[in-house]
Amino acid sequence: MWSFHEDGWICHWMVSGPKEEAISESAPDWDPLIAEPEMRVKIADHPAPDFGKVNAGENSMLGLPWRYMGGGDGMINLSAFYSTMRKVTFAANTEIVSEREKTVTAVLWGYAGADLYVNGEKCLTLEKPVYKPIQRAEGAIHLKAGRNRLDLIAQHLGVRDTRLVAGVQLKGDLQGLQSTLADEECARDAESAERILAGASVRGGVICLSDLSGEISWRAADPQEDLRDAQRPREWYRVTESKTQVPKEIAVILLRVRCGKVTQERFFEITERIRPKFVPGSENLTYEENREIIFRRIADMMSCNRGEGIGFPIANILARRHFGENRAPGAEKDDAALLGDMLALIEERYDCADFLMAGLIRLIFARGVPPEMEEQVRHAVLNFRYWMDMDGSDGMCFWSENHSLMFYSCAMLAGQIFPDETFPRAGKTGRDLEAWGRARVLEWLSDVEENGFEEFLSSVYMCVTFAVLLNLVDFGDEEISARAWKITDRLLEMLSKHVFRGGMIAPMGRVYRGVLDPFEEGAMALMNLINPALPYSFGEGWLAFFADSRYRLPEGLTEKMSAEADDKTVTGHARVVLYKKENYCLTSVESPRTDGFQREENETLKANPDRSGHGYVKAFNERFHGTTCFEPGTRGYQQHMWHAALDSEAAVFANHPGTERDGGDLRPGYWHGNGVMPWISQEKNELKVVYRIPEDHPVHMVHLYCPLSRFDRFKRDDHWFFLQKGQGYMAIWCSGKMKEWSAGAREGEWRTYGDKTAYWVLCEEGFESLETFEEYARSRKPRIDMNISFESGDRTQYL
Repeated sequence: MWSFHEDGWICHWMVSGPKEEAISESAPDWDPLIAEPEMRVKIADHPAPDFGKVNAGENSMLGLPWRYMGGGDGMINLSAFYSTMRKVTFAANTEIVSEREKTVTAVLWGYAGADLYVNGEKCLTLEKPVYKPIQRAEGAIHLKAGRNRLDLIAQHLGVRDTRLVAGVQLKGDLQGLQSTLADEECARDAESAERILAGASVRGGVICLSDLSGEISWRAADPQEDLRDAQRPREWYRVTESKTQVPKEIAVILLRVRCGKVTQERFFEITERIRPKFVPGSENLTYEENREIIFRRIADMMSCNRGEGIGFPIANILARRHFGENRAPGAEKDDAALLGDMLALIEERYDCADFLMAGLIRLIFARGVPPEMEEQVRHAVLNFRYWMDMDGSDGMCFWSENHSLMFYSCAMLAGQIFPDETFPRAGKTGRDLEAWGRARVLEWLSDVEENGFEEFLSSVYMCVTFAVLLNLVDFGDEEISARAWKITDRLLEMLSKHVFRGGMIAPMGRVYRGVLDPFEEGAMALMNLINPALPYSFGEGWLAFFADSRYRLPEGLTEKMSAEADDKTVTGHARVVLYKKENYCLTSVESPRTDGFQREENETLKANPDRSGHGYVKAFNERFHGTTCFEPGTRGYQQHMWHAALDSEAAVFANHPGTERDGGDLRPGYWHGNGVMPWISQEKNELKVVYRIPEDHPVHMVHLYCPLSRFDRFKRDDHWFFLQKGQGYMAIWCSGKMKEWSAGAREGEWRTYGDKTAYWVLCEEGFESLETFEEYARSRKPRIDMNISFESGDRTQYL
């Protein structure tokens, strides 16, 4: 049996599912702000559990086996990305053992529609699934003396990033309570497996174990960019000794422990092995030589791995066409077969099929398709759904900054290709579709020209936007081509300014977990194109669009990368602060803005909103994703709010995670985004940050990423870090105790628990030693008002 922690989460469950069922009927309204919530309500039919036996390996009422899940935070997190819509359901069961009869308060948390049953009686309900924010239902539950059965049923609409999350937290007097499982053998096995994993660590590339009582094995778990590599089975290696050396070329491993009925796994990242990648002799490469190396890197990959066993091959096909080839070395499929697979995904309207369509259109314009596939290509292009109000229902995301331009431009250019054909889903001729798309493209260009990018500095999405802008440069009319060219220049100039010592040190409108390693960010693919001496990344192969483009890079970008900077730039609704010196870089987003900016009423909330233009799409995106509200106390999404660095490896940041466990597909996640947005103020080399976590958020801690092994020297205590790398220095003070968290995947995590937490960051250069800098930093005595206002107006419109 397990004792309850102070926070009262039930952390040990038997889980069955998720069961996935296809959804075939059309959405009731074209507007996903209306359609998807209505579909969520419809699929949540709240089935009752069958209250049968719960034994590991035996099937539940869902027809799927029970398995143990636990050992971490209290949330059952089965979040996943669904590229086509599904109804998803899971069941969970656990038991509470009470020394005596008592009543406690229970809180049911979740994004899913869910019901909690205690001893067969329904006690708490979350009526409808939501995209965000997380919901809670609180009430008293009666526990009898002895064993009490808890059953949980949760359902959600599986569409794109799906938050299939639920959990139970107990409050009040928890003395005399323990949790266990109905399957007692499974409970004993789980305790053994968790004990082994809790005593595991990876130090200096060596797996260290204090307990060898289970069946223990490991395998490499480095990300696989090529679908071929992802489809190859990984070899598992048995661990039979307390210390096992991991081959030096492997930086990420998965450790698996089997004890009887229970299998538990844990990722470990060997931080010192995650290093920048350089082309041999890169310091002497010319721009033209490096450009061909980039295209060769993309061409030699069969198909870009998208997960779910799916590949997106269009970038690889484009790169191979550049070299006059039609098959990747050693690939089992040639490009015609890969193109056929891709057309099937377009016909299915798989999420991000617009990416494939944009590449297909480039292939048609620039290279042509095989004659035997012309009819298949024609059918895919004519029958694509180019906008939300066109015929059909699917899970594609139309409304974010990169997706909206992708759909607009694809509509315009598809209309150009088939001007006299009828596009049945659009109900338009090619000429009419071209005119519709062109008008929307012009609106998008005008908006970015006036307001800047919403997905500013995004490590992932700037590469996407770069590629679709090249389509406009190369295939748009004279006006569109010229304006797209200037905006592409602007994109590269902004990114270049935030390069610091070989990495992207930047706040970002949308970010993923790759933010942990600035030198590997997707945008470094673009920066390496500009400056071959920088580290490279694959960048999902988007640079293949550049292989036959007439676009030429602007002058002076390499100089921007190394130049010092002291500026504040407005882009989208954000005001980005950058202070970059030779030996350090500090950058953030103001929260709230201090330049008098006032948010306008969201168009989608008006009584009769104007849905006809791109302005509505921007308002839609703000409401759906919440990507553009940079105000303290607002529910966050994927916004990366501050970063401080002494070089591209020695970089730190903090965030309020959206979940307490690393992994899954939540947005905000563990390291990317913020559950609740902080208050931030930066003046040159000094940064002040305050996090305030409300009661209606389940995660009551913040954490700092500070990989000490990547600095030359450091000193620390409970509240301070003093860091040195070369001639750069950084001090970090935290209002609460910073406790090293060793249960995560990555070395360098420091948690601070509580509802109010402040950080103070100071960057400097020119000191004689770390000790003299420490003395100076301590003398500054950081003063931060912990009660600073977190009012951000009517935030409900941004949820």
